Amino acid sequence: MRRALAALLAGLTLAGCNAPDYTPVRDWASSASLAADYPAPPLAADSILAMQEAVSLHLSMLSLIAGDGVIPYREQPFKQQLARLAPADEAARAPMTKLGEQLARSSRAMDLAPQMRDLVVATDPNLQALLEALYAAAGRQAKDAAPQDAAAIAQYRGVLAQIAEGHAMLKDRAPRIQTEEAAYYIRYAEQQLRLATTQLPRQGLLLPASAPRAE
Repeated sequence: MRRALAALLAGLTLAGCNAPDYTPVRDWASSASLAADYPAPPLAADSILAMQEAVSLHLSMLSLIAGDGVIPYREQPFKQQLARLAPADEAARAPMTKLGEQLARSSRAMDLAPQMRDLVVATDPNLQALLEALYAAAGRQAKDAAPQDAAAIAQYRGVLAQIAEGHAMLKDRAPRIQTEEAAYYIRYAEQQLRLATTQLPRQGLLLPASAPRAE
């Protein structure tokens, strides 16, 4: 009896040691969420801020579920953002709506870290489309911006491209995302994203897009 109990405890300990580690995904998604919410004055158009908020929130929820947390939005989380989209940004409406529905579905299912891989694969097309719409909207803003602001927008668009590439990489590596090889590439992508974010101009910034505005 004692031997059987010892063997069982040893097996549980070994299983615990070999549990999948989704920390690299959690950290990348957290960094990407902060990067997407870049509060540059040239991007102050409300429709652009709405897209930034949706991208940032989606990535923060990816970070949460990768850390074994449960997404708290059981209904569409982007209702306010959808209402603020301008006609010029209509291309963002469908992917933003679908992303919100996917997050709500994951919340109702009480998905945890093991289901994060399925969420990454399912949401990648919609996130890519939303990032593309935000990228295009920022480009339109840059055309009428002062040279210094246009340069800042160009840098931010580069960050958006890195986020898109990083999420596509997560999708491609989803079946083996817990391996050491995948962790290496995810952590490298996070380092590059953090570096690009720190190089964004910080002078004369408005409050972050997610912060309330003073009356």
